[in-house]
Amino acid sequence: MFVGVEVHDRDETARLVRNLRRHGLKTIDLSDNEMAKLHVRHLVGGHAPLAKNETALPLRISRASGRV
Repeated sequence: MFVGVEVHDRDETARLVRNLRRHGLKTIDLSDNEMAKLHVRHLVGGHAPLAKNETALPLRISRASGRV
């Protein structure tokens, strides 16, 4: 799964990565990968006009739940 997450600083990134790993999720921080950032920005743009059977699903994770 490829996920783009908005964070405010490197400390928040480090906390998020630690938390995901603590819950058994293999995590790779791509913060410095320009290709990955460009790709996620492209994906956020919405549906491709020529794509057939494309489905975009929103994913909301509540911090209050303690799961992330």
